[in-house]
Amino acid sequence: MHAAGMSLRMLSSARGFLILALATAAFRLWLAWALPITGDEAYFYYWGKWPDWGFYDHPPMVGWWLAVLQRAADAEWFLRLPSVLLPLVLAGATVAVLRRESPDAAWTAGAVLLLAPAQLWNVAITTDTPLAYFSFFSGLAFLRAVRDDDPRFYLLAGLLLGAALLSKYFAVLLAAAYAAFALSRPDRARLRALALIALAAAPAVA
Repeated sequence: MHAAGMSLRMLSSARGFLILALATAAFRLWLAWALPITGDEAYFYYWGKWPDWGFYDHPPMVGWWLAVLQRAADAEWFLRLPSVLLPLVLAGATVAVLRRESPDAAWTAGAVLLLAPAQLWNVAITTDTPLAYFSFFSGLAFLRAVRDDDPRFYLLAGLLLGAALLSKYFAVLLAAAYAAFALSRPDRARLRALALIALAAAPAVA
């Protein structure tokens, strides 16, 4: 019990989070180097060789990312860097958002994100990679917009939603969540917010 308590206290500290972030990043970088390329990754690799505005079964974002990465290097571990760094980015952003309210809870939440099996073991670069980045930060922008009633953040949420829709069609569920928020109590402010989000996201689906 004492050891468990020590471990929990370590996870809820900045030092513990930093140690865990470095350790998991090193492990994930090794995985990216050691694991053979998957079938899906091989498929998307050629999207990077011949990027386009869309493909018959997926939107184009991961192909665009791979096109940029392939200009710098072609090693599998390098092409997987967006996936390798994903947990660090999401955990760091979570800590930054929550620290004002509860520093201990912020570090713990960040540690949980780093240790989640789906985050720890998945280093494949797929359509889910840009989807995760854009959906997460769209959600953060939306929460900031709701908190501050700031139209700029509604526009940012919409831009990021558009990028998420260009990553994977599954992002339509996030769009539905924004619509549900506005239409559950359709006052003027919420309808304006929905209009701003739709306006910013529209170029991605035009």
